[in-house]
Amino acid sequence: MVGAIGKCVHNLGVETFADWMEDQGLGYVSVKLGPAVPIREVINKIREARPEVVGISMRLGDLHVDRLIGEFIELATRYGLHPRESGIRYAFGGLRPAANVVRAMTGLPLEPDRFTREEEQHYDLEALAETYRDRTSFQGFFELVADDFITMEELERFAHGLPPAHQEGPTAWSDSLIERIRQVRERENRPAIRAHIGIAAETIEPTVEAVQK
Repeated sequence: MVGAIGKCVHNLGVETFADWMEDQGLGYVSVKLGPAVPIREVINKIREARPEVVGISMRLGDLHVDRLIGEFIELATRYGLHPRESGIRYAFGGLRPAANVVRAMTGLPLEPDRFTREEEQHYDLEALAETYRDRTSFQGFFELVADDFITMEELERFAHGLPPAHQEGPTAWSDSLIERIRQVRERENRPAIRAHIGIAAETIEPTVEAVQK
């Protein structure tokens, strides 16, 4: 069961995740709640269906993510839907700033963010992590927190119910496009997919112009 929460209407990513899970042939059935689903509505749907996996997403940056996630976890805990009680496996998806807020709140390691401008990062993540450190219902709530840098290996392990693979350290991704493509192919044997900048266009030119700026 998946949906985009709050005022976020960018539900394509989380719904693609649901379809991909179903396509793995592991018995999952994709249920999509749609865009901009209120937190209480998501909770009510979980109470009704008791799904094995719940995926929620927020693609509008990090602002207000703490409030939305706080409300979600508190309501889930109140109604017996916490993963430690219910066995439900929760995943969150968003851009790295939002994903790092969720990581800070739930006791997961923070990931480096080299590409988000300072004025677009609204939280002191270390302070946020300290605030939630002793709130046991928050710690470990999400089994998977995915952002733009998620790997297929991580997704496949989640789909099969396996714990995250141990990594010696973060991947030293190259700043060269050609080298980055080689790294992706070597690591996961899959193509690199270009994402457009701004509104989708018929050609790659707007993206090239934006990158050159």
